[in-house]
Amino acid sequence: FPVSLERGLDVEADPVEHRQHRLQPARIDAGRVQADSQAHAAHGGDGVGQGRVDGRFAAGEHHAVQQAGAPLQQIADFDPDEEYLLEPGDLLYLPPGWGHDGVALEPSWTYSIGFRAPRGAELSLALLDYLHERGLPDAEYRDPGLMPAARPAQIGSRMIEFARRVTRRIRWTERDVRRLLGRHLTLPKPQVTFRPPRRPLARGVFLRRLARSELALDPGALLLYRGATFFLNGEDFVPRAAQRRALAALADRRRSAGAGLARAGLGSLLYAWYRSGFLRLEPGA
Repeated sequence: FPVSLERGLDVEADPVEHRQHRLQPARIDAGRVQADSQAHAAHGGDGVGQGRVDGRFAAGEHHAVQQAGAPLQQIADFDPDEEYLLEPGDLLYLPPGWGHDGVALEPSWTYSIGFRAPRGAELSLALLDYLHERGLPDAEYRDPGLMPAARPAQIGSRMIEFARRVTRRIRWTERDVRRLLGRHLTLPKPQVTFRPPRRPLARGVFLRRLARSELALDPGALLLYRGATFFLNGEDFVPRAAQRRALAALADRRRSAGAGLARAGLGSLLYAWYRSGFLRLEPGA
């Protein structure tokens, strides 16, 4: 039974911990832990790690029709090109577009990390959404002197020219591209949910505990940055210059000593994230 944890594989406790291997969080699409598997595609690349016993994996570039409504982009009539025997601790990398099907030779767990590779059309659509939110050039169409048309269903040349002029006024900058990319990469998938604390600490109690605790991002939360701009779960913000190093360390390691974050003046921001379920306090090391 596959356990799919979209951007929720707890990499802090998992043997494929991204901090050791320097995997970029922006490239991790999903983590799965499973006892068996069905043939499915690896559109952005996939890394499969074998647990404590051997497992056999079949792989190949897939051209078959995917099963409608199936999870994990399962492939009907999968016909593999190659077969690999993975021993405990082995890691198999599957390039984008390769389907794979694994069979455990004994009861075991298989760890799988899907890598994200945004497509051009996906990013273009994200740009249009971003520009719409930012504000697009506006104008009202006018056609004074309109006369009865011999072919009334035909779209008029004036309207086509109006549409051409308006759309040519759409502009974006490199800053816009960076903002939309950061927002898009950190936006949680629909199935990712956050659980705020049932009995949240009062703000003062949280700040006192922060100074002697470790702080860890929720497995579903993604914090990225570029330059002075930081992105969390589809939103962007620019912290003060004195706060950026501490926040970048939290983003890179996904956990950090609370004392350093508190000294950087991030207590109020972290408390809001805590109340939203984006992070948790843990006993200090």
